[in-house]
Amino acid sequence: MRLAVHTTVLAMLPAVLCRAATPPSVEDQVLGEWQMIYDTKDANGNNRLDDAERKPPSADRKGDATGYIQLRAGGMFVFDKNLKLKGAYTIRKNSEQQAPYRELVLDPQDKEIGQYRFLIISVSDKELVLSPSNKTFWVYVRP
Repeated sequence: MRLAVHTTVLAMLPAVLCRAATPPSVEDQVLGEWQMIYDTKDANGNNRLDDAERKPPSADRKGDATGYIQLRAGGMFVFDKNLKLKGAYTIRKNSEQQAPYRELVLDPQDKEIGQYRFLIISVSDKELVLSPSNKTFWVYVRP
């Protein structure tokens, strides 16, 4: 009997280890507060923030209310610390041919404002890079 239990546990071990090694999804990584530290151009048009395009944090952006976004579990957001625009957000596959990028769509409660759409260029524990339009990046960090 003991041998059967140990064999079953050992057989399950690879599946458990694979799940533990799975990286977090984009949807999980974007959760939390983000503060824009600079914006920059995609100088070479490759839809990647290259080292040559990176800048030091902008003094103009430090603590800038309009550069703030909070993405909450359950699909709610707050945008701009002063105006506190609230609404729902979705992350979906990009509708254009710019795969593998995901699209972040902010849908404010105030329908007169209209939707905001961004390509999620990259996201990590420390940095979120969004593109509001081709050839532009908005770079955020955790406050």
